[in-house]
Amino acid sequence: MKILAQEFDKMLKLTALIFINALMRISGFQPGIIRIEYPEVFTQETDRGIMDFPALSIENIYILFEFHKSPLTSRILLRNFQYLAEFRVRVKHPVAMHIISLDPLKRSVRSVQITPEWRFAPGFTFLIDFNGDKILSNIKNKLNNNIQLNEDDAYFLAVLPFTKHEKEMVEFVVELCYWVNEVEMPEEFRYIIKMSQILWVNVLIDDEKLSKKLIGVIKMRSTFIEDYERNLIETANNNQANEIASKLDEMGLSHEDILKATGVDISKK
Repeated sequence: MKILAQEFDKMLKLTALIFINALMRISGFQPGIIRIEYPEVFTQETDRGIMDFPALSIENIYILFEFHKSPLTSRILLRNFQYLAEFRVRVKHPVAMHIISLDPLKRSVRSVQITPEWRFAPGFTFLIDFNGDKILSNIKNKLNNNIQLNEDDAYFLAVLPFTKHEKEMVEFVVELCYWVNEVEMPEEFRYIIKMSQILWVNVLIDDEKLSKKLIGVIKMRSTFIEDYERNLIETANNNQANEIASKLDEMGLSHEDILKATGVDISKK
């Protein structure tokens, strides 16, 4: 169902919004996103990156967050510059690019010559610089000692699978998905984490069976996700019924027959 797919896409964009705020905090930007523009949240272009987040910040500047798994070469960085230039033309507004890199050895090329007088040098954040095991340990200690968690705790946990840690990536994601259900934490904190977990599963879990299982785990103790999905389905179904009713009306069917077929009283439209 096309409409339903579009509605669920809104939920993925909401997870992206939360994830971008986490990236802003760990990258030194002033937190706050007005909106995501031309979202390409789950592009899988090997040369450019595993995720793209174009967002308008509260500082009134577009930031293109490029999320790269492999070390950047000069050729890839040049393609990123071309993407940046194209985006700037589309939005007609100041645009900056920031690379979020999973390069474990920090071998990425960080600038490329564009003209004899100027090199393109985007900002970089290497997630290997953040010790995920230590971050998680600190958060667990806070919870065990009834110390109040803060926003930074939530947003660091939101990017935790992408930081430096001892466990294999998929194993770590599975552990975190279950762990969040086992501990008591403020609902606003749980909301940020669980919405981020949806993105983890979409990006990091290739096994379809495991992916579905983890989505089920994420929904546990997550009435806000269930309520959101329920509203999306109701909205999508209502939109589809209205579209069908309008088409039947154009075909000349009586309002009574349309009401019986779709449940929509076209006379009130």
